[in-house]
Amino acid sequence: MSKEDTELAMMDLREKQKAYRDQQEHVEQIFANIRRIANRQVELKNAVRRAQLTVEELRKLPEGHVVYQPMGRTYVRVPRAVLIEQQSDAMERSDAEEKRLVAEKQRATEVAEKEKAELQKLERENVSLAQTVQAMYTRLQQQQQPAGGK
Repeated sequence: MSKEDTELAMMDLREKQKAYRDQQEHVEQIFANIRRIANRQVELKNAVRRAQLTVEELRKLPEGHVVYQPMGRTYVRVPRAVLIEQQSDAMERSDAEEKRLVAEKQRATEVAEKEKAELQKLERENVSLAQTVQAMYTRLQQQQQPAGGK
């Protein structure tokens, strides 16, 4: 084993370590995206629950009852049926968004598992290569020591 071989192995190890760090960062980004999706799902469920409660309360009111809807700093008079329709539309949009998020979360989870497996593979390769480089370095040091210096 020459010094050049050891240096080449060290360079290879550094490249593999960089690839490992890049892969690790990619996996962390995927998991952060999954957390964002989960948070968005909670927000949508809350919005649906809020819309359902609003519709239930509006249906309890008599047909000609005056209802006001907030618009910025003011309130606008709106027919009860229009407000019920708006809330129902909001529930439908939220349900559609929820279904889309479930599919997106499933895809992201599958990708995360594949990337995590790749990360573990890179980690095993790095450990193996590091052990090889350490052995090469040790042999090189032993070769460089004078034979009679023991």
